[in-house]
Amino acid sequence: MITLIFTLYRPGKQLLETLVFKGVWKVYSNKVVLKDFNLIVFEGEVVRLEGPNGSGKTTVLKLASGIERPTRGEVYVAGSRPWSPSGKRAFGVVMHGNMTYPELTVRENIEFFVKLYKADKDYAFELANKIGLDDKLDQRASELSFGWRKRLEMVRALLHKPKLLLLDEPFVGLDKRGLEDIMTILKSVNEEGVSIVYTAPTGVPYSVRPDERVVSLA
Repeated sequence: MITLIFTLYRPGKQLLETLVFKGVWKVYSNKVVLKDFNLIVFEGEVVRLEGPNGSGKTTVLKLASGIERPTRGEVYVAGSRPWSPSGKRAFGVVMHGNMTYPELTVRENIEFFVKLYKADKDYAFELANKIGLDDKLDQRASELSFGWRKRLEMVRALLHKPKLLLLDEPFVGLDKRGLEDIMTILKSVNEEGVSIVYTAPTGVPYSVRPDERVVSLA
């Protein structure tokens, strides 16, 4: 477990704090997973959470996305609680489990989440094209391979233009092309100002940006 507070300064620009953990504890039964955890992620930053299984990496993402609530302490996404309506609109998340609907086609899934978020349909399908899904729009999600389903999840998480993207081990299980497609979309949205927080086992050879910040949990 680790306690960290970071600040970031860029001359002439005040950066939005897209994710804030203040004195966060998470306890399951009698097991302390996070103890007085503090973290600030700024607009446009990329942060990699590293550590062994059970170190709390996924727990941080669950708290940041409002899937779970802290035992103690405070979590904010773009100034709002992550489980509030404004907080939910501020982030996109891709965990290990799929959140798209297996019985719907790729096109139908995208259209469903566009309506749900009142998002820009053209932008959503532009993302799909950029990540290589343009020739799979009429396939059911259940028919997609692991890598292509991951791409669909990425589009689902990004189509409403969130300020923060949360990813649980996004590079695991991808072939070379899948890795390249995911990296391309991540670098593209990060250049547009989206903050990215992702988990990875210690020693993973991939990075979204060469200057990304690594936070080690043990």
